[in-house]
Amino acid sequence: MKIDKHGYCSNGRLCSATTVFSFLFVLGTVVFNTPVLGGNYPQWWIDRGVVITNAAVTNDFAAVNAGQLKWMATQAKAEMDSKLSGGSGQAVSNLIASFTTSNNYCAVNVGQLKNAAKPFYDSLIAAGYTNTYPWPVPPGSNCNDFALANIGQLKNVFSFDLTGFTGEIDSDGDGMPDWWEQAHGFNPNDPADAAQDADGDGLSNLKEYIHGTDPRNPDTDGDGMPDGWEVDHGLNPTDFSDLMSDADNDGIPAFYEYKHGSDPQDAASIPTNCYYYVDGSVATNGDGSVGSPFKTIQAALNASTNTYDIIKIADGVYAGTGNKKLYAGAKALMLTSTNGAEHCIIDCEGDGRAIEWYDTYGANNGLSVMKGIQIRNGYTSEAGGAVFYYGNGLAIDSCMLISNSSIQGGALHVDWSDWVMAIILRNCLIASNAAPLGAGLDIQFGAANGSQGYVQNCTIIDNAGSGICFSDDYETNPLVLENSIVWSNI
Repeated sequence: MKIDKHGYCSNGRLCSATTVFSFLFVLGTVVFNTPVLGGNYPQWWIDRGVVITNAAVTNDFAAVNAGQLKWMATQAKAEMDSKLSGGSGQAVSNLIASFTTSNNYCAVNVGQLKNAAKPFYDSLIAAGYTNTYPWPVPPGSNCNDFALANIGQLKNVFSFDLTGFTGEIDSDGDGMPDWWEQAHGFNPNDPADAAQDADGDGLSNLKEYIHGTDPRNPDTDGDGMPDGWEVDHGLNPTDFSDLMSDADNDGIPAFYEYKHGSDPQDAASIPTNCYYYVDGSVATNGDGSVGSPFKTIQAALNASTNTYDIIKIADGVYAGTGNKKLYAGAKALMLTSTNGAEHCIIDCEGDGRAIEWYDTYGANNGLSVMKGIQIRNGYTSEAGGAVFYYGNGLAIDSCMLISNSSIQGGALHVDWSDWVMAIILRNCLIASNAAPLGAGLDIQFGAANGSQGYVQNCTIIDNAGSGICFSDDYETNPLVLENSIVWSNI
């Protein structure tokens, strides 16, 4: 039976209870026009606007629709998040996040209701509030799953009341509740495991619980920095995008500070023995040291031999041979300017793109960074008018990509085939670029899961051929657009 992305079978009927419910329904603010008699209801129904208390008739036997179920589920999550220190749990959060904006009036069957409620009860059972589901669970008990569910059944399933619930059980008194210890393979009757570090990331198991990290994964958010290091240096071990944060304003992102052993909270602590300098105003090519800089950017790229080298480019307009059609190959390195994108300009003069990273075999396995650089007038008959990237990870920060063009990705084309990594654009201006597809940004995910894309604090404006083109072969990887302006793209 084929199921489309809207949760419908190929024959047009709603899918069975065995299909994933979380993709079927849409968030709606539909309350229950139902009188509540005798106080037989949890207070959170009233506090959170789940029911209308002065309705004239009861509708408990009326069929429930998707909007009502989603509204109840959303408010139930909020209640659990407020009453349980462990919150409602990741499975509930994933369910709520999957709700979209259509199909609110579709009918719901019993199997779908049970499937939606299960993650809530998994969390309630783990927290010690109950030890069972509010429906029969032995094999063969799902014979009515295809029957339409009614409002009374929905209310019954979500009638749990956490008022007076004292919280999670902690049998060994080690500060980690039993449900959390069991979920992560620890012994809830052994207080000694609180001080242990199961994944060797520098955080004890107790601190993993306190910080909301995974005690079996040394890098919970997958940003390349261990959880313990992030906590010790004031970063968030559950926020992938903070790998590009610069708390001390020294121009070096946190990820590169970690790789070079410097402190991201101390401007006096900077990476050493990793810099190459470029200054287009010098008469002759030097050795790349601060006193004898290279004259062209490509000379610095060629000289770089270590992963996470930093190439610092002086103010000026860089054009001509050695400053366009740049090739970084599979090197994970950082290109940065001395005084920002307004003063450091790569002018491609309508002849080729600015730079290409091409990591054919995934050997890079790191993060390349371009920061504080302006790229203008790039042109190629291929993809990526200003920047072409094929590899594991790229961050573009505080850059301007203006008046570039290509057949795909007028300013930027990113493609990482079957590898898992990320693309981060932050604090960038992407303007007046052109391409038939993705005039501003063209981002293609190929990995089955785990890839992440972030566009943060960017302005994408006046591009001819769409502002952003995003494709994901497996429809499992997110592109997060945050606090950005996408405007007047044709």
